[in-house]
Amino acid sequence: MAIRFSLEFTAPFTVGDTVYLAYPPNQKAVTGAVREIRPLEATICAISIGFGKPEELTIKQPTDSYQVVVKQITYTLDPAAPHQFAAFTVNCPVSETTPILFATEQAFAQQETTSKH
Repeated sequence: MAIRFSLEFTAPFTVGDTVYLAYPPNQKAVTGAVREIRPLEATICAISIGFGKPEELTIKQPTDSYQVVVKQITYTLDPAAPHQFAAFTVNCPVSETTPILFATEQAFAQQETTSKH
């Protein structure tokens, strides 16, 4: 008997997308801080999907279907010029309510403004 695996998941970004983020990743605005956090522009060059612990994908009983749950997306980012950083990865938990990557500089700036209040 064959086992059918089902995964219904849509990543918010794809390879080749330009994204904006605080660098280092997960840097948050500080109330009363003098310096402004400028967004780092980067291009997504790889995406990895994390399913949690490897044991979650171990099937030990007869079944004809198995639901796979995505726990985390890891994006590999290549910073845009003039930055001289090497490519790096950013882990984005699916359950995270505060985004780490933003599709536009304006969305990044808006998030920075709302997090200061």
